[in-house]
Amino acid sequence: MTGHCTEAFFPAFANPADEVDAVPRLLQRPFLRLFVAGPFWLAVFFLLSGYVCALKPLRLFREGRIDDGRRAIEGGAFRRVPRLVIPTTAATVLIWILNKLGAFKAAQNAGSDWLRRTVPPDEAVTGLIKNCVHRVKGRSNQKFNTWARSENRYEAIQWTLGFEMRGSMLLFIGLLATASCTPTARTVLLFSLIAYFYEAGDLLSGFLFYSGALLADVSLCIPETKKRWPIALTILALFFGSYPNEPERAAYSRFLKTVFDRYITVSGGMSQKKPLTLGETHRTIAAIASILLVISILLNASLQHLLSHRLLVFLGSVSFPLYLLHGTFMRTVLAWAYYSVHAEWQAAVIFVLWASVLLAACYVWRKTVDEFALLVSRRAEEIASGKAGISFGDFLSHRKKHLDRV
Repeated sequence: MTGHCTEAFFPAFANPADEVDAVPRLLQRPFLRLFVAGPFWLAVFFLLSGYVCALKPLRLFREGRIDDGRRAIEGGAFRRVPRLVIPTTAATVLIWILNKLGAFKAAQNAGSDWLRRTVPPDEAVTGLIKNCVHRVKGRSNQKFNTWARSENRYEAIQWTLGFEMRGSMLLFIGLLATASCTPTARTVLLFSLIAYFYEAGDLLSGFLFYSGALLADVSLCIPETKKRWPIALTILALFFGSYPNEPERAAYSRFLKTVFDRYITVSGGMSQKKPLTLGETHRTIAAIASILLVISILLNASLQHLLSHRLLVFLGSVSFPLYLLHGTFMRTVLAWAYYSVHAEWQAAVIFVLWASVLLAACYVWRKTVDEFALLVSRRAEEIASGKAGISFGDFLSHRKKHLDRV
């Protein structure tokens, strides 16, 4: 979110300096520019997705409860699709409705190039339905593109969801294949899969998801430490995570690019296949940085305690709604309010109020749309497994019981 806000309203801060070797501004320096380090935080998100998806099954496997672990994988894989697709579809439909109501006019006339080029197309409801259901001649299948081709003309920032779906399904397959293995054999196989996806240049799906699974497996058997040396890993990870999109403008980023392209990055930093962002230097550095960061957290009890603060836990609970909604709120409420004021202090107040409204909307979204998606996924799983029949009355009753528990 902060990266997109910076790119839209303060694009100069996305670079490490205004000119090549120029003195950087304060917020352009390493560590301080992490708020605009989109590739790094995306890598952290994918890595943690793999970690969370794998943790429960791996714990059950280590306890010798192989069948329970397999059932956990089956349930997670089955629920994954509706829990991703339903909220994403709802967000896309919401964008279409707001566009019909003229909510994006401020963004269309804004001085920000990012806002103007991310305004959704103006289409009739038939066009939306056709794009969501099947391929239209001369157009892309919108919903299928989101998951298979990582594209969405209504919301460009949803390009990551295809990688999220692919990575989680690859991980579930790998976990099922290693269910009966010994912990040592499973670790070796997971590391082999990580090496395979690294060599293939797939640094968004397979590499990060299996790395998250390996870290989850290792976390079940390594002790925490109160020693300070893991902080050095944290600092190194955040330094790597500060790598900018235009590295030639600063000495530190040129150094990182030279080292990674020479010794680490696949194909010397050249993308092998642009639609899948394979082998790119900034993706490689972001992936390595995310792994170092999570390792440092797993080894340090103090960092874990710090990250367990209830504010951070709340932000984590609304992270998916925040991802889906922040672009829409930027092109509507924020674009209108930001370009209606002139003083800098007024703009600062606008950002604070906008963030508050956005977080409130994300909380409501989590309690409604996300809970509905969870309910649908559980009900569909029960029907598919033969534990329940198809009945609208039973669905409403099941929903009432679910809401009572919530």
